[in-house]
Amino acid sequence: MRQIGTLPDAQDARAVADCLAGLSIETRLLQSPGGWELWVCDEDKVPRAREEYQAFLSNPTDERFHRAEASKEAPAPQPAAPVTGRPAAGPQRSLTFLLIAASILVTVLFHSPQEKKVVYKYLFITEIHLLGEPPWDPTLPELRHGELWRLITPAFIHSNQLHILFNMIWLFLLGTQLELRYGIGRFALLVVLMAAPSHLCQYFFSTIVLEGWVPVVTRSSPAFGGMSGVVYGLFGFVWMKAVYEPGCGLYVSPTNIVVMMLWLILCMTGAVGPIGNTAHLVGLAVGMLSGYVSAWWNGFGTVRIPPEPQE
Repeated sequence: MRQIGTLPDAQDARAVADCLAGLSIETRLLQSPGGWELWVCDEDKVPRAREEYQAFLSNPTDERFHRAEASKEAPAPQPAAPVTGRPAAGPQRSLTFLLIAASILVTVLFHSPQEKKVVYKYLFITEIHLLGEPPWDPTLPELRHGELWRLITPAFIHSNQLHILFNMIWLFLLGTQLELRYGIGRFALLVVLMAAPSHLCQYFFSTIVLEGWVPVVTRSSPAFGGMSGVVYGLFGFVWMKAVYEPGCGLYVSPTNIVVMMLWLILCMTGAVGPIGNTAHLVGLAVGMLSGYVSAWWNGFGTVRIPPEPQE
């Protein structure tokens, strides 16, 4: 969902919304101190909606904006989900719930004495033998033979209950608002974009820890898993979009930003045990870069408003 402009008059805002509705473009009107904000629900229809909005600003008396009967009352304020980033009632969250369900299922299999061999054989980035790790192979033979799912599936493997609990909470908070704004397809691409590079870098560079506040890279290992790299990537994406494109409808609170960054540093100290810090750092970097590029591509959320006509 994206804001395309603000109109001071409620009747004008309703006229534009009605015109867009006639073009099968769903909108929301939100009251703000500056007037009535016009939000477009479908990201793919934003360019066309902006064209109509600019046409209205250029010629408010155009017939097509007044075909529907104008309402004399101000439109009722809608839930402020676009402003806070909290999903509105009834959004599509199917992929987010599917990712959570897959994480729970794979983690149960991973901790099952009878089924864990399936996880070791097929779901880590490379096959791991139960009797010990194979010699480190930088060529990743399974990937070269077409088992590309291994770039994603380590995200579903969690070491314990707290590991999966915290990751699933963050996945729900971030995933639902992203899936609502961008739909299942684009959200899926975001997940792949965060997962693949973070897992590859975790494999090749293993764990980065702080020794005397100096980063140290330890030996590489294929035995890693967890949704943290994806979560940090989604967090970085939402963070940059909220900062550089305020009208995009995504939001992360300052408190959550502090919590995520403090947890990142704490994990790197080794105080909470072996952690995939490389996946955290790479996921965060990819997410922040992607969010900034997306905001830049959308003109940082600016809407060009023609100057007022001179008397």
